[in-house]
Amino acid sequence: MTLNKEILNIATYEAIHWWRRDEYFYHKIFSRIPEFKLNVDDLNYFTNFFLKQFARQYSVHRTIKNPNYSKLLDRLLKNGYIDSVINGEVTAIDSIIDVLPPEWVHGRPVSF
Repeated sequence: MTLNKEILNIATYEAIHWWRRDEYFYHKIFSRIPEFKLNVDDLNYFTNFFLKQFARQYSVHRTIKNPNYSKLLDRLLKNGYIDSVINGEVTAIDSIIDVLPPEWVHGRPVSF
């Protein structure tokens, strides 16, 4: 199957659209987690607003059972998962299954 130039242009513009609309925003916010964890109020605000919004938008709820977002973020911070993601370690995505307790997981939470 070959892609014609028109389809490739449409796909490129769509990728740019989603990056500018959502992905860049989340990238900037999530990159500030180490800063947020220094202040309980900032961390609570991040958890209750941005993390929950992200989880809904990316359907994380399908693979994380009854999430308590504060406990979830705490676990991800303590296990170094957040630092791995911020540092661009692509294998971090596959390791999330090892970071979360089995009773929290349904399927493979790679969208998270």
